Amino acid sequence: MARSKATKATAGGVSAKRLEIVRIFDASRVRVFEMWSTPAHLQMWSAPNGFTIPDARMDFREGGSWYAHMRSPGGEDHRVHGKYLEIVDGARIVSRGLSAGGLLQGAVFNQAPDRWRGVVAEVAFVDVVTTMLDASIPLTVNEWDEWGDPRVREQFDAMLAYSPYDNPPPAGSRPDLLVTGAVHDTRVLVHEPAKWVARLRETDPEWAPQCLFRAETGTGSHVGPSGRLDHLAYEADVATWLLDRLGVTS
Repeated sequence: MARSKATKATAGGVSAKRLEIVRIFDASRVRVFEMWSTPAHLQMWSAPNGFTIPDARMDFREGGSWYAHMRSPGGEDHRVHGKYLEIVDGARIVSRGLSAGGLLQGAVFNQAPDRWRGVVAEVAFVDVVTTMLDASIPLTVNEWDEWGDPRVREQFDAMLAYSPYDNPPPAGSRPDLLVTGAVHDTRVLVHEPAKWVARLRETDPEWAPQCLFRAETGTGSHVGPSGRLDHLAYEADVATWLLDRLGVTS
């Protein structure tokens, strides 16, 4: 399954387009690592639907360079290149996402727990079916086209299959997890990530101490605490947790 979404971000008063590409497929961590390190595999698997990669080159070593030429369905060419600064395996990879991105974190946590050292799911939209059945929540009706309409049986079944709350991973295989919520959030109500944490802890008691839930009780809501200093302190908390997972001490 693949999807892409263009979002508009503003930094320093300058607006820019950012393209986020997500691809989820059934493959082991080893195969995914091979995909990002083997040009032929990258050309086969990495492009969004309708795009092709006519040329890809990799000098797969620290300090080596990489290059990819992507072509859109309309014939536009996009070329990217860079250098490998460091090469690590999944034992030193962490993943982070907020809101719908928190849903993605729940999905990768459930479906591929062995690929991550840690996962951060912020104000995570994880109880997909229950939330999308509640038309009183502000975003529900407007997003039936995006996530599915659970009143339609076929769509209900598809949503149930990917909903993180309804598909916890097997006990004993889970990476460390940081989940956040906010009491005053009207888009992802705080009980949603809280009940997910409760279910995960219940289904793997030995792992439960590795699952941290941070609830914002102040004036902040969907994107963290309000106020510049409070938000910086929040980002420092998350960064500290991530660096601790990676064993970075200085």
